Amino acid sequence: MKKQEIEHPKLYFNYILKNNEIELSYYSNKIDNSGKRIAQKENLSIDKLRTKNLLKHLNEIEYKKLLIYILRQEKVNRIQNDIAETEIYGENSGDLLLLSWGGTFGACRSATETLQEKGLKVSHVHIRWISPLPKDLGDILIQFKDILIPEINLGQFLKLIRSEYLVDAKGLNLVRGRPIGAETIIKKVNEILG
Repeated sequence: MKKQEIEHPKLYFNYILKNNEIELSYYSNKIDNSGKRIAQKENLSIDKLRTKNLLKHLNEIEYKKLLIYILRQEKVNRIQNDIAETEIYGENSGDLLLLSWGGTFGACRSATETLQEKGLKVSHVHIRWISPLPKDLGDILIQFKDILIPEINLGQFLKLIRSEYLVDAKGLNLVRGRPIGAETIIKKVNEILG
């Protein structure tokens, strides 16, 4: 199945009448190397449009699309109200939080237990849903000096957490076709805590 590209709203800014067609100029969601929006053009038949204020009409259509996107995102965000409070294994604050999702649960929990037995202030949170993230996750993250996110990939969850909550989380990313072991996590935690 071919991946369907999402059509983002366009901002129309100019048009030229040519015979029985209108050449429309608009800013798309595409950005050039200098960070500026790319202006694009498309042609429409005059028969399709029955209005005197063409640009206003077209921008209203695009605005309605944008509202639909916003409403969809609000629906997703409302799901947060149905997600139970996040369970913290260990203390509610401390030196380091192991934040896991997916297949790293067992290794993170085992590493946390071992580190807690050694007297370190390490806790563990396992995330089950990443879209949307739990409502209380931000409040939990700020209670810890360091956050470590072990992943069996290139760090997609780490990037999400860093961008969403603006915390200096650190990653342990291993892409080797095998699960991360608890010993690997313990070694990294000891490195971070010194």
